[in-house]
Amino acid sequence: TISLMFPFKQTFPTPKEHTEGLNTCQYIIVHHTGTQEWTIKGVLDGLYKRDDFASCHFVIDTNGDAYKIGQPTDVLWHAGVSEWGKLKDMNHYSIGIEVIGPLSNGGFTREQQATVKKLIQHLMGVFNIPKENVLKHADITWAGSKDKKLWNWKSKSRKVDIARTFVDNYNGSWGDFQKSLISKQV
Repeated sequence: TISLMFPFKQTFPTPKEHTEGLNTCQYIIVHHTGTQEWTIKGVLDGLYKRDDFASCHFVIDTNGDAYKIGQPTDVLWHAGVSEWGKLKDMNHYSIGIEVIGPLSNGGFTREQQATVKKLIQHLMGVFNIPKENVLKHADITWAGSKDKKLWNWKSKSRKVDIARTFVDNYNGSWGDFQKSLISKQV
């Protein structure tokens, strides 16, 4: 068990639906629920009651509260069919952060953005993760593949990548967001 000195609102056990083995925690992947109708209760119901076969290590609610699910070293199912470089099945190599939203205006709250950044910085320090290894979901799935030219980045559909609205403070650039991540001492 890894002790993370971070102000979590609540910590929950590892979901029963996960892969045995150890996550190497080399990457952080930022996701979003894809709809503002999700709440922390809806996410937790999916993890523990409905067997949605999807999970994450952390959930950030619209008010900025952070929730911890299991351990970062658990192999949870947040990455889906994924790859990055020569790595396949990024669930074995990455920590998943799920951000509830986007909201009806297409964005995320300032509280969410602040908590996500603080949590990422904390995890970077704990696991010695370089800022280049902080990725968004579309980087590791088909939207990040050679077929990404087919991706409708301006769509307001559920499949829009989190970076479209999450990084407004960083000139709309995920690279600028990554540069802003200076890990904090643990």
